[in-house]
Amino acid sequence: EISTQVSRAMRILDKYIVKSFAVNFVVSLAVLLSIYVLLDLFFTFDETTRTLFQDRHGAVWAGSRSGVYLFDGTSWVQQRESVGLPSSPNNGIYEDPSGALWVRTLQGTYRRDPSGQTFDPAPRAESLPGGTLRDHRGDLWSPSIGQGLTRVRSPHGARLTEHVTTDTGLSSNVVGAVYEDRDSNIWIGTQAALHELSPRKFTPVANLGAVTMVKATPDGATWFGSNDGLVRVTRDGRQTFSEQQGLPARVVRALATDRKGQLWIATDRGLARFENGRFVTLAPKGPHRFGRITAFSIASSGTVWLTDFQFGIMRLRDGVLAPLDTLATIEQRPVFAYVDHSDRVWLG
Repeated sequence: EISTQVSRAMRILDKYIVKSFAVNFVVSLAVLLSIYVLLDLFFTFDETTRTLFQDRHGAVWAGSRSGVYLFDGTSWVQQRESVGLPSSPNNGIYEDPSGALWVRTLQGTYRRDPSGQTFDPAPRAESLPGGTLRDHRGDLWSPSIGQGLTRVRSPHGARLTEHVTTDTGLSSNVVGAVYEDRDSNIWIGTQAALHELSPRKFTPVANLGAVTMVKATPDGATWFGSNDGLVRVTRDGRQTFSEQQGLPARVVRALATDRKGQLWIATDRGLARFENGRFVTLAPKGPHRFGRITAFSIASSGTVWLTDFQFGIMRLRDGVLAPLDTLATIEQRPVFAYVDHSDRVWLG
C-alpha cells in the first residue's frame, strides 16, 4: 500500500515537473521574443534620418541616430573620429554667417572652421539645443520648454549669457520657434504669443495661438503659422488669415517658398499658395487626395514633394498627386522630403 502511494506521488510529481518546465519554457521564450522585437526595432530605427542640410558649397549632410554622414556624390560616408566627430545621435547641423559648420550631438556641439577639415568640441556655453538660431551677428538664440530663451553673445571677445523669460516680459517660458528676418529683427514664438525683438524694442504680438513656424518672402513680409491661423507681418501692420480669407483650414502644419518667392501653406485640409494677394487652393487631379501634410519642399520646376501623415511621401506635379509607392520602393517609410539647390530630392 505504501509502495502504491509512493508510485502515485511520483506520477503526480512527474506531471508537475513537466507542466512547470513547459510553463517556464513558454515564459522564457516570450521574454526572448520580446527582447528580439525590441532589438529589431532599435536597429531598424538606428539609421532614421533626423536632419538633412546643404551647406553653401553644395555639400549635403545627413544626421541620424548613429552619427553624421556626408554625401560624396555616389554614396553616404559616415564622418567619424578621423574628422573629430563621435558616432553619436545627431540632433542638428547648422552653418553660421562666417561659413563655419556646427554639428549638435548627444555628446555635445562640434564646430568646423570655414577653411578647416576637422571638427573641434565647442565650449559648453555654445552647445546648441534644438531650434537654436545663430543670427547675423553670430549671437546664439536657444529656445527651451519651460526656461524661456537664452542668448549667448561675445562682444569684444567676452562671452555673455542673457535670459529672456516671463520675468523680463516674455509671454510664456515655453518657446517653440526663433527666427531672424531680413531687417535683423528676432521673432520669438511662444505658447502664448509672438514677440518681435529689435535693437530698439521688444514687442509682444498677442492672439496668435501657438506659433510653430516662421517663413519670410522676398516682398519683406514675415509669415507665422500656428494652430489658430496664418499671420502676415509687414512694416505696414499685421494681417491674420483663416478660412474666411481663403485658407483651406485654420490649423497651419507647414510653410515653404518656391523659387519665385511665393508662399505655400499646408493646412489640416490641404495645400494652398498665396499669389496676387489671395490664396489658391490646390485640388489634385486623379484619385489621390491629401491626408494630413506635415512637411513639403518645392523644386525649381514647381514639383512639390510632400510628407503626409497618412500616406507618407507624395509628389504633386502638373496637378497630379502620386504616392511614393508608385514612384519608388523604400524599405522604411520616410518622414520628410527635402529638395536641394540642384533639385535632387532627399527622402529621410
